[in-house]
Amino acid sequence: EGPLSRTGAEAGGTDLLVARGADWAYLVDDSPPPSDWTALSFPGIWPRGPGQLGFDEGDEGTLIGFGGDSGNKNISTWFRHVFPVTDTAAQGELLLRLLRDDGAVVHLNGVEVVRSNLDPLAGPEEFASVAVSGDAEDFFYEFKLPASLLEEGDNVLAVEIHQATAGSSDLSFDLELVRERYSGGVLGNDSD
Repeated sequence: EGPLSRTGAEAGGTDLLVARGADWAYLVDDSPPPSDWTALSFPGIWPRGPGQLGFDEGDEGTLIGFGGDSGNKNISTWFRHVFPVTDTAAQGELLLRLLRDDGAVVHLNGVEVVRSNLDPLAGPEEFASVAVSGDAEDFFYEFKLPASLLEEGDNVLAVEIHQATAGSSDLSFDLELVRERYSGGVLGNDSD
């Protein structure tokens, strides 16, 4: 499938659904949370803090731990953010911008929507494909998603960040989600 595009549609504005630097609940643990951690109804009470979240880069809004010792850090760290949405009937698409060091899996309302720098079958306790370094540590990767993934009322983003090695020197995470509205026309697929 190719990216979504507008056909006969006029721009109808944008909605910033989740801003960079938003507050996220996070879990630093050496084992994964329960399987329902990506669901809106998940009752977990985790610490909270603003993005960027991570350690050892010097630009964190929230400094988090890494578990274990410096030579044997946790492979994954988990993040959740609940945000409201109104007018889900509006045509459009979502633009998700993801800062991840090293790899990430993003779920929206319990559905996996992005897998970045991870093997397609990697589980929560598997390493990212490659280590991120240099300018890539500050890069926001962009992904287009259908706005039909949103639900009226509260929605939840659930993100797991994976290290590339147990001795990885740092971790960074932040995310932005924007809805681009269209005032008319049809949202189509570029690959026909």
